[in-house]
Amino acid sequence: MRIELPLIKLEFTFKAVDEINFPFYSGSALRGVFGSTLRKVCCLSGKPECDGCGLRATCPYSIIFETQSRENGRSVNPYVIEPQLNQNRTIKPGETFTFSQIIFGDCIKSLSFILLSWVRGMQFGIGKSKSKAELISVYQKHPYGDKYIYGQEEDTLQPLNPTYILDVPENRSNIKLHIQTPLRIQRDKHPIVPDSLTIGDFASSLIRRVELLYSFHTSMPSFMNNKYELLEQAKKLQEVSRNLKWQDWTRWSGRQKTHIALGGVIGEWEFSGDLSNLLPLFYAGELLHLGKSTVMGLGKYVIE
Repeated sequence: MRIELPLIKLEFTFKAVDEINFPFYSGSALRGVFGSTLRKVCCLSGKPECDGCGLRATCPYSIIFETQSRENGRSVNPYVIEPQLNQNRTIKPGETFTFSQIIFGDCIKSLSFILLSWVRGMQFGIGKSKSKAELISVYQKHPYGDKYIYGQEEDTLQPLNPTYILDVPENRSNIKLHIQTPLRIQRDKHPIVPDSLTIGDFASSLIRRVELLYSFHTSMPSFMNNKYELLEQAKKLQEVSRNLKWQDWTRWSGRQKTHIALGGVIGEWEFSGDLSNLLPLFYAGELLHLGKSTVMGLGKYVIE
């Protein structure tokens, strides 16, 4: 079964000019570079805040980094930054480091702003030390082969395919999830701990994320047929094994001037049962992530 997702996955490779010391989880630092520079390259008003700006509805920064909520109070940003999990935290001058970014829906049209933000952001510097790096290459990642689109080899932006073709197996009765970065799903405004997490919690969070991404950032219909039937089908799956634990993690918020708790569940989780309609959702979730702070790469899992 093939599903066309309105997204692109880019892989960035930079070379350190200065020594870079990433925090325990570099997704937060990378997001900081991206957001602060995206605002600089996009903002036309010069206002300190987006609230009340007459250009907000069409501003690439606002749409990508500070998507406005609607009447129900919900919103979702159309990108995910994925740092490499096995990468050294200290990058010496001359060494390279790599990370990925997934861009969803209509925001793909703002790719030139996104690329410029990364290039200039790394030139300004990352972290408190403002360590600099220079772009080596940007590739579009795809199951059918990666494609070079920008970098030192060719500094003209190459055309790309604005969709991701997802191959989903049709005959599976068992699925094993390897949750690699903290999955923070809340129930009654409290994070769900490993022993209390259910497949219903997982599926509900993922369904809601997919629904919001399509609603906010594209006019295309979602690949989900009936979200209520999907949720009921997920609740009927049988747990085969559970090897989950809690991983604590906090990040410093410069805006709020405080540490924010972002710990969550990691580990392995296996289920069996009728997966016929659920597989497209679960496989799409590998790219889209779920839970809190997906923009930093949290809530990442892979399917065995």
